[in-house]
Amino acid sequence: MEKWNWIGFFWRDIFKRAIPRERSRIDFLKSTPFFLGFSDRQIELTNEFLHERQFAKEEHIFEIGHPGAALYLIESGEIAIEIPQEKSESIRVATLAAGSFFGELALIDEAPRSASARALVDTKVLALPRSELDRMREQSPHLGAMVYRSLAQITSARLKSTLERLQNEEPQMKMVVNG
Repeated sequence: MEKWNWIGFFWRDIFKRAIPRERSRIDFLKSTPFFLGFSDRQIELTNEFLHERQFAKEEHIFEIGHPGAALYLIESGEIAIEIPQEKSESIRVATLAAGSFFGELALIDEAPRSASARALVDTKVLALPRSELDRMREQSPHLGAMVYRSLAQITSARLKSTLERLQNEEPQMKMVVNG
């Protein structure tokens, strides 16, 4: 009668679960616009610098005025980007879902946050702190340059989009003022 190998069964089961989880994170990163143009290897290397964080419903990720420290990628959940008002509720600037990212300007400088970010539901994010980007730049200059290039492209696209929106709203604003 053959003896059952419980230890082998146990370890196989653990690794079956661990590998797909890591693979699914890599697949998630590949699908994120921030990593557009990155090779599979570059994404795998970048993954080593990311930190997973979980936020409960209504928990703040950061608040307006706090120093910027990290870029966040929403793996699951939903985030509200808001500007608090003194005598009324916050103005919601955006609602972001899984696959979106926010806080990218914190990778450029330590300027205070220009808005607050709050979890609308239980949310899981991957954070790339500026300190980890600095370490990445030292260990793999090409990879660090890729992240900065992506950061510049995203920032440029968002700035252009904001300017277009303002230009489109300008005639309406004049009409309200004059009418």
